[in-house]
Amino acid sequence: MTDLPAPAAALSPDVPEHRAFLHRVFVEYNPFYLLSALCMLAGLFALNNSLDWSPLPKTNLLWMIFTLQVYELLLIGLGIFLLRKGLVRDAMMLLVLEVFFLADAGFLNAEMFKFDVTKGLIVNIVLLALAMGKIALIFVGARLPPRSGLFAFILVEIVALFGVPGFFAHVASLSSVKELSPLAVYAGWWIVGLLPVLYVMLTGGRHSIAHPAVAVRGLARVLLIVPFVSILAHLCTDNWVYDVRFHLANVAPLILGLSLAAGHYETRSGSVVARARTQLLLPLLAIALSAFPPYSLVFPVVGEFYLSPFRLVMFVAGMIYLDGFFYFREALFIFAAIGAFLGSTMGVSLPATGATAGQGVKWSFGQMWRLVPRSATHWGITSVAMAFVLLAVGALISLLKRPRQNA
Repeated sequence: MTDLPAPAAALSPDVPEHRAFLHRVFVEYNPFYLLSALCMLAGLFALNNSLDWSPLPKTNLLWMIFTLQVYELLLIGLGIFLLRKGLVRDAMMLLVLEVFFLADAGFLNAEMFKFDVTKGLIVNIVLLALAMGKIALIFVGARLPPRSGLFAFILVEIVALFGVPGFFAHVASLSSVKELSPLAVYAGWWIVGLLPVLYVMLTGGRHSIAHPAVAVRGLARVLLIVPFVSILAHLCTDNWVYDVRFHLANVAPLILGLSLAAGHYETRSGSVVARARTQLLLPLLAIALSAFPPYSLVFPVVGEFYLSPFRLVMFVAGMIYLDGFFYFREALFIFAAIGAFLGSTMGVSLPATGATAGQGVKWSFGQMWRLVPRSATHWGITSVAMAFVLLAVGALISLLKRPRQNA
């Protein structure tokens, strides 16, 4: 299988320049597939009443979803057919366009939940099964390994893409005023932050896709990246759809996940030091974004103990630093982990943690001052105790020494 066909305009030197240009534009590059996808996307947004933000009847939405499914199957079928014929450029264009529709570029799947949560869930389960089948067809048609961590991770992304809108719709339906809690949106960002961690677990952080064709490896990267970007787009628009204020602390879980993935993502030219620094510094950014959490994201857990984004991020950052210690064998990660774990127990925000730390330092100095001897008797007892301690230290040092041969 060749990566790209030979430029058609170069086959005949006698072809006039204007005809060669037209041949290169309309035959070699074949823009009609892209124009077709743009027309389909424009039609979806126009028929979905996205231009005037008015609701769309449920029957019309179902017909649009059905039409899009037929169009996607045509894209996949024609793409695989052209790929088998050796027309790699055209085939890759079709399959890449299919990935964008597969990732709910028209926001039709999420739209179903606005009518009824139960019916929307049923429709999305069917669409999820179809999406998994389409991914399997693309993998088999492009000769990508379906029994790979990459295939499993892409399926996880698709599940998250279809599941997060349903989760939000279910939580909103539990409210009497159909409002979405800011905590639910924050939980959605934690789901997204978990995806880079799952990528490392399923793929091992390998730097390349196992396929000899460059174009197919590019297709695999598109399959990997586009659903993730679509999930982020859905999350950001959900703040507007449900009229929930966006907080900078929402992004912190994603930064934590990316820090772990960046530390484990091995490349041929990548520096181990750079990866270690990334895993060490990115959690600090997540902590900074969560340092002043809004009141709506702070909730009680047990008694007087309150959970907040700052505490969650500090604790997870400690876990990431422990992973960095075992992976890179750098002692600095241990100190960072200890600091993160201690910080997660001291307060719900950075000011509260600072106040708790100040009280702890004050209490420690008070206890140390109480231990200072104030009479001859106290000094005598302290000296006797120190004698035993120093004797034990000297004995330990002696036992650790190796005996000399010629003493």
